[in-house]
Amino acid sequence: MSEKPDDVKTSPYVSTTTPWWADDAEWARVREGEARVEKVKRELEEMDSAAPERGEG
Repeated sequence: MSEKPDDVKTSPYVSTTTPWWADDAEWARVREGEARVEKVKRELEEMDSAAPERGEG
């Protein structure tokens, strides 16, 4: 969910005052969290490619 939604009603985080993504600090934390997730995914993919004998699953 790296894109800001066009319709904030689709978000479970709707605030009565501002859209959930309007808080720049919170949005920065969201992006930081996504970056960490991507980093872990890449590390896992590298481990998987380094150990192909494990197979899929």
